[in-house]
Amino acid sequence: MTLGLLLGMALAVSPARATLVAPAARSIEVRNAGRETAVVEVTRGVTPWLRVTPARLLLRTRAHASLTVRARANGHARPGDHDLVLLLTARPVGSSRIAVRMRLGVRLRVRMPGRLVHGVALRRLRVRRHAGKRVLMLAVANTGNVNEQLRGATVTLVRSGRVVSTLRARGAREITAGSRLVLAFPFAGRVHGLVTAAVAARFASVPTARRRYRLRL
Repeated sequence: MTLGLLLGMALAVSPARATLVAPAARSIEVRNAGRETAVVEVTRGVTPWLRVTPARLLLRTRAHASLTVRARANGHARPGDHDLVLLLTARPVGSSRIAVRMRLGVRLRVRMPGRLVHGVALRRLRVRRHAGKRVLMLAVANTGNVNEQLRGATVTLVRSGRVVSTLRARGAREITAGSRLVLAFPFAGRVHGLVTAAVAARFASVPTARRRYRLRL
């Protein structure tokens, strides 16, 4: 149990994630589920085109209130997706000798108007050895300005025209605009030496990315 809960602090927000297409506004509900009256302060970072009102709330126990998040279209912000965290910091009102702070983050995705660019690229594929085991590490880059959903990836190892192993990474993962993701493919086979690695990565909204590598296992 956390110190905040022991001292009667309990804060909840809904939704915990929100998406806005600028210009737009969205309400975030903040609820005090604890036993103490709380002051809640909002930190939005240094993004000039995002405004949150009010910046401070006083919530009695079991009370709730709404914050309004407004994203305006700004010609100085790059088009595409921007991922931000709205930080809420709560403290109890009273004469407690212990300075208690509770923090919650609301994840925001704001899409700025303009030309949207979808793009992905397969970067370096390398072999790492740890405790006698080998793991293939694949870097996947989002070269566009829109977040992309990776649906899965495979690495097919070929030697002398024969497939010796097929490694898979399953599960949807998101790559934010302009960032990269590293996928791990554990390899438990007995093959050593040079092989050809044929890589294919599937995405939700862009064609499958493919690349071949020469790799030493």
